[in-house]
Amino acid sequence: MPQKKPTRNPFYFFMLEKIPELRRQGFEVKGLKDAAPLCSSAWTSLTALEKEKFAQMAHEWKAEKGNKMFNEPSTKQVMPLTKFHFQTLNLQVPVTVRSFNDSVLF
Repeated sequence: MPQKKPTRNPFYFFMLEKIPELRRQGFEVKGLKDAAPLCSSAWTSLTALEKEKFAQMAHEWKAEKGNKMFNEPSTKQVMPLTKFHFQTLNLQVPVTVRSFNDSVLF
């Protein structure tokens, strides 16, 4: 099962901003996993007003992601149900009646 990507919360954006600074200070930071313990104390010392900048970034990201999910076509392939699927699942087969020759389609 694929791993879930980390949430884009305010702390996430704070860490992204801090990683270059941590590297300049000599810390070996390969990614967010390494940055989290190094950034946690600095994050807790921020005021609510200072955290608001990062909260706004997270809010904008989530809004943009939500728009993309609903505006972009799905890449999933959908297989139409056939008469066999309906019979196997014990479902009622929808019937469409053509008026020009009264033939029934499944």
